[in-house]
This record gives sequence, C-alpha cells and structure tokens, in this order.
Amino acid sequence: MPKLLGNNYQLNYTAIKTTHTTIAMRNLPLFLQPLLEITGQFDRYITGRLWLKVLIALFLGVLLGIALGPDLRWVSAESVKLITAWLALPGQLFLAIIQMIVVPLVLASVVRGLAANNNPTALKKNGLIAIIFIFLSTAIAAALGIVLALYIEPGNYINASNLINSEVAPLTSKAAAGFPSLSELPRKVSALIPTNPLASMASGEMLQVILFAAVLGAALLSIPAQLYLNC
Repeated sequence: MPKLLGNNYQLNYTAIKTTHTTIAMRNLPLFLQPLLEITGQFDRYITGRLWLKVLIALFLGVLLGIALGPDLRWVSAESVKLITAWLALPGQLFLAIIQMIVVPLVLASVVRGLAANNNPTALKKNGLIAIIFIFLSTAIAAALGIVLALYIEPGNYINASNLINSEVAPLTSKAAAGFPSLSELPRKVSALIPTNPLASMASGEMLQVILFAAVLGAALLSIPAQLYLNC
C-alpha cells in the first residue's frame, strides 16, 4: 500500500510538472521554448534518482574547482577565497546538522531498544554479542593502526627541522611506543567507561556514549513494572 501511494504521488508530481512546463512554454519567446523543454525533460529524468543528483553535483563541483583553480587564472585569489567560502557554507551547515543529531540519535536508539525489550534472556544474549563485537572491532582497529604506523613510519623521511620552527615548537625525538604493555591494559579498558557522559557527548566519543546508553537502558529495564504503574 505505501509503495502504491508513492507511485501515485510520483505520477501526480510528474503530471503537475508537465502542466506547468506547458503553461510556461506558451508565455516564453519562441527561441527559448526548446531550452525550457530540455530543462523539463532533464528534471523528470533526475526526479527520484538521488545517486544521479550526487554524481552530477560532483561533476559540476570538479568543473567549478578547475575553473576557479590557479592553473587557469580566470579569477583572482581574493575572489576565489570569497566564492569558495560561500559555496562551502551549505555543505558545512549540512555536516554540522548531521553531527548535531548523531549523538542524541545514538543515545535515544540504544536506550529505547534496550528499555523496550521484554525478554531478559534475549537481551543478555544480544548485549553480550554487542559487547564482544565492540571490543573486538576496537582492538582490531587499534592494532591495525599501530601496525601500519610502525611499518610505514609516516614522517620518518621528512626533515622536520625544515618544517617546524624550533622557537615555537621544539623538536622531539620520542619514538613510537607501539603496543601497550600488559600492565597498561586495565587502565585502557577502564578508560572506555565514561566518568562524565556529558563530556563524552560533547567531544563525540561514540564508544563511550554507546556504553553509557547501554548502562542507562539496562538500568531502566531493571526497574519493576509496578513502579511505572505507581508513577
């Protein structure tokens, strides 16, 4: 049923756009009518195809970047800086909105999913699987990052004295520590538990936010149902 309603909405939208295009063509000069017809066909072709819109936007962005680049020198550096600053504003706003809702969305989803579960056995099983998956994925990611850093040694082939002003930031000869020792593992594990959940949310520590949400959801689930009825 929802799919049928969606198809009907799409057909109605296409019919309305076609009618508006026809009315607009009658009010335009003769030499502009083919351009309006091509625009209408292109609009109907990309309607409902988000991937195509993304590809077109990427292609136009590449062309605009080439046109504003220093190789062609069509636009001065000051104008390029001003244009790119305003062109980047919608994307920065979009990313900021996404980052703004990520932490509340994750927190609410985890707490709601745990608190709404009425089967303690399934909850324990799923929670154990989730905890094992989180710890294993975190350990694998950390180990992979350390191994690649020790193998590639980024920055080792660069003379840092030519890049860093010794008066501002003195050079350091401290080598990479590598894997943490066994004595440091308990401290690393305990650091995953957030001592200040609000600070973890503000800094975007998603693993700590998920652990806090899991503890909060389990706490809500452990409250007897009679207390909810009395409240």
